Amino acid sequence: MSENTTIIELEFSSKHSDEGSINDILRIFETHRSLERLTIAGVLQGSNQRQLKSLLLNNRTIRSLIIKGDTIYSDFGKLISEGLSENKTLELLDVSECHVEFGSILALCDALTKNTCSVKFDLLVPPPMNR
Repeated sequence: MSENTTIIELEFSSKHSDEGSINDILRIFETHRSLERLTIAGVLQGSNQRQLKSLLLNNRTIRSLIIKGDTIYSDFGKLISEGLSENKTLELLDVSECHVEFGSILALCDALTKNTCSVKFDLLVPPPMNR
């Protein structure tokens, strides 16, 4: 991809990619200067999670991150929050279509308090289970 290529929105899912190609895509956009909206559906596992952290740490244009169809366990939530702690451009974080563990919710909220933009955080909290 040339420096003159302008891509402002990218959406990809497990239907289109394997773990290696997802890492390659995320790596490209770490320093890409036009990406504003990123939607990732059902593909984040293992090294992809670490690559997403790196993208969030290094990209200075992303405004919207939507993660769909993944489970955000504590380790993954910590990686995202570490990436967000240095990101000063994010305005929307939407994980409403994911299962998010409680520890991850706390980590994400903590990271977003450090963001200098006004952030909309979409999270769907399931109703308590009847016992």
